[in-house]
Amino acid sequence: LHRKLMANVVNKNIIIKTLFKISRFINSPWVSRLIFKKIYNSMGGSLRYLPCGGSSLDPKIQKDLAALSINLALSYGMTEASPVISFGTNETNKYGSSGKVLPSVQIKIVDNEILVKGSNIGMGYYKDPEATKAAFQDGWLHTGDLGHVDQDNFLFVTGRKKELIVLPNGKNIWPNEVEDAISVKSHIFEEVALMEDNGNLTIVAKPNLEFAKSSKIANIEYFIKDIISDYNVQLPAYKKISGIKIVNKPFPRTRIGKLRRHLLKDVIEAKAVEKTVEDPDTLEYKLLKRHVQNTFGVSPKPTDHIEIDLNLDSMSKVDLLGYIKGTFGFEAKMEDLASYPVFEDLANFVAEKKERVLEASVDWHKILHENIDYKVPENKSNWIYNSLRCLMRQRVHIDVIGQSNIPKGPCIIAANHLSMLDWYVIHNSMDKEHFDKTFCLAKDKLIKSPIKSFISNKMHVVKFNIEDDVKEMLQKIAKILKSDKKLVIFPEGTRSRTGDLNPFRKTFAIIAKEVGVPVVPVNIEGTQHLLPPGVQWPKSGKVSVEFLKPITTSKKDYDAIVTSTVKSISKARTKKQ
Repeated sequence: LHRKLMANVVNKNIIIKTLFKISRFINSPWVSRLIFKKIYNSMGGSLRYLPCGGSSLDPKIQKDLAALSINLALSYGMTEASPVISFGTNETNKYGSSGKVLPSVQIKIVDNEILVKGSNIGMGYYKDPEATKAAFQDGWLHTGDLGHVDQDNFLFVTGRKKELIVLPNGKNIWPNEVEDAISVKSHIFEEVALMEDNGNLTIVAKPNLEFAKSSKIANIEYFIKDIISDYNVQLPAYKKISGIKIVNKPFPRTRIGKLRRHLLKDVIEAKAVEKTVEDPDTLEYKLLKRHVQNTFGVSPKPTDHIEIDLNLDSMSKVDLLGYIKGTFGFEAKMEDLASYPVFEDLANFVAEKKERVLEASVDWHKILHENIDYKVPENKSNWIYNSLRCLMRQRVHIDVIGQSNIPKGPCIIAANHLSMLDWYVIHNSMDKEHFDKTFCLAKDKLIKSPIKSFISNKMHVVKFNIEDDVKEMLQKIAKILKSDKKLVIFPEGTRSRTGDLNPFRKTFAIIAKEVGVPVVPVNIEGTQHLLPPGVQWPKSGKVSVEFLKPITTSKKDYDAIVTSTVKSISKARTKKQ
């Protein structure tokens, strides 16, 4: 309800959005009903309260709905308490609480657990003495919920005792707090859940595909990763989210809507048996399906989402767009994939737009050698970067190994990624001959501020936006390499939280082979300790950078180049350990 009202009413018009902010600020039911009378009347015109229970509610949602004339009545209770323990409305409640404890109910908090007592509390469970003994002690019902009561007797429920995540370092994490904080950051989240996965905090997210489609979000995975990255910045290390799992299935819940957290792994592993859906009998669908099977090794179903279910990344999407152009004669855009993300819908879109049918493979060589209007960055040292290097040398000491492995001509330097410090230590491990000709790719999301943008331009950084035209980005990279430059790429795409290698995307391999440059694998050690996520200035310490033997790309296919690079870095890391 909240998501629909915000998307279809509040955010559609700047005037309505301003009135909404005024209503929210004044926080008066009378004013809200006057401004948003149409919404109030659409719900019958006599709605006094909308009861809300079953699980905690984000205070922001409560405030937003109140501003739109919808008065919530929040409560907390259990069947064992007949069933209400606390109750409150917008007029009498404190946002974030579950209402005021009822006069007939006594309440106390023991080890953060809510215990209740009163005439409404049951005597036990029918013919279940063991469960009765565990939950009912000395007249007190142990609810199993965690929370606290303020000085005005308002109850705040923070989570379930059995859902508390205890990390290997002994730190406690309340899942509900994290889930609430993340879910309000964007309408992209339909459902969010926190779980522990091998000692790491992992977010499981079910995206709102309608929102992604209407907002033309071309890459859902990157969009969500950016949100989580922003969330992590202000948190201590033990609270940071280190894993993201994106699913396209509803979360397992009880009849009253409570999350069955222990079954989340089944959703991730897709153990549920799906209904068989017959493939459409159209030429466009058959050709697209065959291409996806042969190129990406997955067999699409009509209802599959091309990113979430088929796991097509940005590079795969460029390949798919190239195939569509070569086979069906028209140039589809990345935004078309965002508008038609379901495989059958995409096939129907292609059938409607096609100019011919002539099956052809994607010619990466042709794409990467097209002439484009792009000015290659300058390669001169400057006083800003030199000043920064002097400051950093006092703190970061680099042990450089294998610098002689760097070729004189252009190449791609493919490194593992541990920290935002990685680019600095690679660049400053080189002598001047290589230093002035080496550039690095960086997401513009990481350098948005004017100061960071200005400095990055002076530090041989080439910015890119993953939501922009990926094909154009690849052509710019190719032109930089063809201008006798070296380019640092982190094929993992994101920093490793554990120090282990994440899967390498094959973008760098395609570029290296088709432009005709070698790949220099690089193993970085120690940067994650000096500049972890959220820290603005590195600690003092030592790191190591090892340039490994170049990989010749002319006689290898893309997968072989990726495999050779990963093996080379993995072997170097094993030796270090």
